[in-house]
Amino acid sequence: HMLEFSVLLPLVILYFSYAYRKYKTRNQ
Repeated sequence: HMLEFSVLLPLVILYFSYAYRKYKTRNQ
């Protein structure tokens, strides 16, 4: 399951960074 983790982790980080940026721009 190490391969799935190494592929899933960057996607999760990318999604959270995108959601955070969207949330930040919405509250400006």
